Amino acid sequence: MQNGELLNAVFSAQPDGEIRYLCNKAFLYSNFEKVTFATRPSHRVHNINGKKIAILICYEVNFPQIFDKLFKTHRDIDVIIVPTASSRHFDYVPEVIVRSRAIEFGVPVIFVNQVGKVGDIDFGGKSCVAWPDGKYTLLSGLCEELHSFTFKKNENLPKIPYINGEDYESIEYKINLIS
Repeated sequence: MQNGELLNAVFSAQPDGEIRYLCNKAFLYSNFEKVTFATRPSHRVHNINGKKIAILICYEVNFPQIFDKLFKTHRDIDVIIVPTASSRHFDYVPEVIVRSRAIEFGVPVIFVNQVGKVGDIDFGGKSCVAWPDGKYTLLSGLCEELHSFTFKKNENLPKIPYINGEDYESIEYKINLIS
């Protein structure tokens, strides 16, 4: 709750409990979310322990345009974290979309999903880390687990043109169709 409005948000807290960063979800998924939550701009990229960490919330991982905007503003993002509460109907998100974003943008994407059942919603789990080289590490199935890992940025990965400052419209596409 902020200024009397309910927000769909995540925060980073210090060990003493002090809230350091707050990130609001800007792209709401369903009619329920749209009538329940307000949207407010917030900072997406935070410096935490010397690493630039970008935060997207749930549904926002589906949009490469959001990633593109982040990288045009902050070229040196080290990792993207996506906390979410997705049902089992959306298994393709951790299996395909999260991995695609990591490859496209050359950074690890950590997808952290809720597990268990709340009312009619059966949350899908499948928290994972998608690595920029295309590798994929499934961290959890359908039970609560705690994982830790380390990573280092790999500067030798292939670069995709639109990530390196070129605008989508400036890329020329030539397609030959043979029938």
